[in-house]
Amino acid sequence: LATLAEPTRGRLVRTWVGTRRGNNGKTKVTFVWEPVGTNQSQRGESAAQVTLMAMSDDAAYFRGQVPTRRNDSPRAEFEADPGTLELNVAIEDEYGDVLDRRVDEITVPDFTGTDVALSTPAVLRARNALEMRQLVADPDALPTASRYFRRTEQLLVRVEAYAPGDATPVVSARLLSREGTSMLELPVEQPAAGGPFELALALASFPRGDYLIEISAAADDDVATTLIAFRIQG
Repeated sequence: LATLAEPTRGRLVRTWVGTRRGNNGKTKVTFVWEPVGTNQSQRGESAAQVTLMAMSDDAAYFRGQVPTRRNDSPRAEFEADPGTLELNVAIEDEYGDVLDRRVDEITVPDFTGTDVALSTPAVLRARNALEMRQLVADPDALPTASRYFRRTEQLLVRVEAYAPGDATPVVSARLLSREGTSMLELPVEQPAAGGPFELALALASFPRGDYLIEISAAADDDVATTLIAFRIQG
């Protein structure tokens, strides 16, 4: 739940970094950003694009602009070796002037081992039933970087699960209260060939507050678990 700290005063963007299995022992990294609404940013500047540099001590994996698109969250995707990865983010206005900078260090997981593993869950938000149907039908839909939602919205979560050899892990999910109490078992849709597992959650029946989605993957006696923290705020 520490990930739900209030946005820093004057912050211009939110970012999300996801990892999943790549090719030839590498890990695919996805970087998503979206501008913070004017009600949270106390500065007059407006973020129009981001320049991202992703590197380790041994290699540079990505350098380039990730421009914004109205009503959408742009992304950059690249493959990296497992290990420590440094993300240098320059937040720019429409003229290319740098408004802010940030440097984040993440650990890129290794999905080539013999343990059961989960990719980073991608959270997609829908404001109505039509948007939800569009998200479900679009395997390339962009996730949101936000974890603050309204009760009128619905969430679609996509996650990949890996097991040794040709084994298919069993994936389950449940909704937890902020205290960790189980509230609801969430049905998980089995993936199409090569696709992720999916689960949907409508927020209308839950009061404001902090929640967790717990996702588990199991094969034989091996279990991997990950958590998504989010807040219903209106």
